[in-house]
Amino acid sequence: MIIFFNYLIKNIGVTLVKKKYFILPSSIIIIAFIATSCKKELPTFVLVPPSDQLLQYSGRFHFNNDSSTAKFAWTGSTINATFRGTSCKVLLKDHVFIKDGYGKPQANYFYVFLDDNFPQLLRATPDSLIYTIAENLPDTTHTLKLYRRTEGATGSTSFLGLRLDTGRHLVPHDPLPSRRIEFIGNSITCGYGNEGDSARCKYSSLTQNGYMTYSAITARNLSAEYRAVAFSGMGIYRNYSDAIRYTMTEMYDFVYPQNDSICWDFNQWQPHAVVINLATNDFAKGNPERQYFVESYFNLLEKIHAYYPNTTVFCLGSPMMSDSYPRRRKARSTAKSFIEEAMDKMKQKGIENIYYYGLSEQFNKVLGCDFHPNVVQHQRNAAELTAFIEEKMEW
Repeated sequence: MIIFFNYLIKNIGVTLVKKKYFILPSSIIIIAFIATSCKKELPTFVLVPPSDQLLQYSGRFHFNNDSSTAKFAWTGSTINATFRGTSCKVLLKDHVFIKDGYGKPQANYFYVFLDDNFPQLLRATPDSLIYTIAENLPDTTHTLKLYRRTEGATGSTSFLGLRLDTGRHLVPHDPLPSRRIEFIGNSITCGYGNEGDSARCKYSSLTQNGYMTYSAITARNLSAEYRAVAFSGMGIYRNYSDAIRYTMTEMYDFVYPQNDSICWDFNQWQPHAVVINLATNDFAKGNPERQYFVESYFNLLEKIHAYYPNTTVFCLGSPMMSDSYPRRRKARSTAKSFIEEAMDKMKQKGIENIYYYGLSEQFNKVLGCDFHPNVVQHQRNAAELTAFIEEKMEW
């Protein structure tokens, strides 16, 4: 008993007076011990884990073994939820290790749409985890959309769940649109520099708005679910870096671009239309060999047909390519002839639902960072592409 009481003195705070022990009855000692050990604060929130069946995902997400995290990276990846209560927080772990054109650390940016109001801009950083989305709301039902503005090249993000008011929960969200479109592309489809103020500004993830790209706008115009697999610098045969490994033909299979060992299950989602906007980087430093480009483009078309046997494919001419500069290469018309040759090879196999469309060229007044299209050019290209897809798809 003396030994046990000494333990209580040291660990629970029973005091000594005049070096004499106050011996308490064992029943009191046990009650005191239990009362101390059970003193816990009640939780002030409810955690909605990524595995909650009422969360709605649009895009490619990789769930870890216990579904406690959902990792993603592609532009336009979206998490939707409808909840009851007065507040909401989102848990994100960002994995970004790159710098912008000015040498400053980068971050992923998200649009947060609450109750379909004008979006808030959320900047995720590697040293933060919990982000307050809303507080002091009316105690009713609210909708939330978390939309990734930045591209996979900026880094991946892990979604760890939502925090709601104690005793509150999710309710079913409105269904996603029945039409589905997937865009495959490079920096143009990502929205690289589209919010930049001139062609001379350098890349920053803050000036990249994937929500305001020609691709995302086209999908909204057509009331279609939007997904993009796009990465700056990607080509069909060779990338902007001249590398012929990890072109978009390979990267297209990945759940997210930072891990080539996790492949996407294409049976999960079948689009009605796939739109390809590639070739800009293949031609950036000189025209590629026709044979190699055509073969690579044909391989991607074959892959798409294998994954989506019933989809319609649209092959685009890039707004950044021109015959006037550099004039001797005639990059725009040359790329068009290469792409159409690959399309013809598919048609020879009996695949007829494939079309070419040349997006209108950008001009000096509509340039974003590093001579990329700005939002005005994206809107112009979206309007013309919307009309073309509507006609061919009879939407």
